[in-house]
Amino acid sequence: MVEPCDFVKFLEDMDPKFKSPNRYQITEKYLPYLMKQVAAELKKRLQVTSRVLLTVDIWTDTTHAYLGLTAHTFVDCAPKSFLWHFKHSRVHKQV
Repeated sequence: MVEPCDFVKFLEDMDPKFKSPNRYQITEKYLPYLMKQVAAELKKRLQVTSRVLLTVDIWTDTTHAYLGLTAHTFVDCAPKSFLWHFKHSRVHKQV
């Protein structure tokens, strides 16, 4: 998402029909659509493999915690990795 700025003005000058997506469009329309596409592709790829390795990455900073689950396999004799799940949460500090 790009807030109104010189870059957006440049894009609108290049193509007057261009409209920068707003936060609602990105979170409620585009991301769910992309997530469904990625999930379908991941399911298709994992159905043709006999072995999958999962790795979990967990990291934090002072206010956020993150968890990533990645699937690793071989597709057509080439190693492939797919982000299976990602979770973000806020860290609550105890005083």
